[in-house]
Amino acid sequence: MKTIILFSRCELVDLYGAISSYLIKNFNVIHLAYSKNEARTLKQKYNIETPYVFRDLVSKIIDDIEVDNTIIKEIDYFIIKETNGRFCLNSAIQSDRYFSNLNYHEVLLLVQAYYIFWNRFLKDLNAKIIIHEPPSLFFNHIASLVCKREHIYYCSQIMVKSEKEYSFIYVSGDNADAIEYNSKYQKIDEIELTREKSRIDKYLDEFRSSEKVFLSDIIKQRICYICIILSVIRNFINKMVKFKKYDKLKDYIDYWGLRAGSSYIRLRNIINYALKLKYDTFDPELNYYYYSMHLEPEAVVLYWGDGLYKGQIKLIENIAGQLPPNTYLYVKDHPHYIGYRAVKDYLALKKIPNIRLINPKISGRILIKNSIGIITINGTAGFEGILMNKLTYLFGNAFYSISKRAIKINHIKDLREEIYKNHEDVLNDDNELYKTVLALLDSTHEGVIDYFSNRIGKYKINYENNIRVIADSVISLMENHIK
Repeated sequence: MKTIILFSRCELVDLYGAISSYLIKNFNVIHLAYSKNEARTLKQKYNIETPYVFRDLVSKIIDDIEVDNTIIKEIDYFIIKETNGRFCLNSAIQSDRYFSNLNYHEVLLLVQAYYIFWNRFLKDLNAKIIIHEPPSLFFNHIASLVCKREHIYYCSQIMVKSEKEYSFIYVSGDNADAIEYNSKYQKIDEIELTREKSRIDKYLDEFRSSEKVFLSDIIKQRICYICIILSVIRNFINKMVKFKKYDKLKDYIDYWGLRAGSSYIRLRNIINYALKLKYDTFDPELNYYYYSMHLEPEAVVLYWGDGLYKGQIKLIENIAGQLPPNTYLYVKDHPHYIGYRAVKDYLALKKIPNIRLINPKISGRILIKNSIGIITINGTAGFEGILMNKLTYLFGNAFYSISKRAIKINHIKDLREEIYKNHEDVLNDDNELYKTVLALLDSTHEGVIDYFSNRIGKYKINYENNIRVIADSVISLMENHIK
């Protein structure tokens, strides 16, 4: 019987706890709770006892070790090897924002403890797969790399737009490798494309005729000032009550959260936007490329972006500098969380002559439709550009990287050559586009996996049915792709 590890952190405990009852009929299911909070939820809501509490086990390791330079060098070489040179230890460390409150010695102690934990934990379990969130912090990034070495799939679920009302795909490892998507893409032939042409055309027609922002019915663009103010007050109270309870090292993520004061920073930023920021007018007639900004910090910018692009402002400035004469770069920030970025970043972009800063409320699809092409680290806008017959220039790793319409840029200085080479090209529907679309349609699974920030309650779905179809997707993945 194949072994599945469900690693529950934050709200994902309710997804993994609920699907467990369906999976235990076919698999040996092991639950790894991130902290006592998730372990308590598993027991009280889902009657699941777990002997594995990640934070407790790591804390015991921390108590028993000192920084060993021999092991640290081993970890460095290990990361370089398993990421094919995309990361070394220090670049992997820099991609974890929560390490910022720790000194270097403390960080190395945590790094060593995480490495020891995953090697011990996975040694005798004979697991085939770990299901968890995308690698967003060092502790799960190193987990994905140990899994790779041990031939274990480290899988995450990400939501995408398909024929289904809500759907998602599986990605693996620390580089957004889309297991089912890539497998399907490589198997598609012209006979199948001909047979499925009407289905593909229907999907493309519906996508292109809509200007709706993906998930805009769930994640509202409207700014709730009262909610932000209440969050500021709640954060202040938590800081007063909980701050002394946290161990700076063992509870470093919670410690960072209290010190960061993100709600206060967001409120301050929104006020500064109103006082100091004026967006540029959107002119569809100009020659322009489109860059859709990513939320920071986020997995797609950090570990899926090879740790190179968390400072997007400098990247955007460099992109604008690589474009042909009389060509603009339209830049629009992510519509789902207005206020995370300081106003000075936007003002810096507005100083670049050929950059136009567009209001986030304007639909990205309108910007894509009238653009020459899309430039992104690895965002959804890149795939939407492909669907609308635009070349996508990709700096990071994305589930659609396999498409020939996604051009991987390894260094900013390589962008100019690719842009100039393709600047006059006009793409039309062809077999490559149909292949890209069909691979998506045949590799998506029905269901909502968006449990973070308690958003699952905003979806108008049958929750029991949602759990069942997600469990079915795991079974399908295991039977068809995890050997």
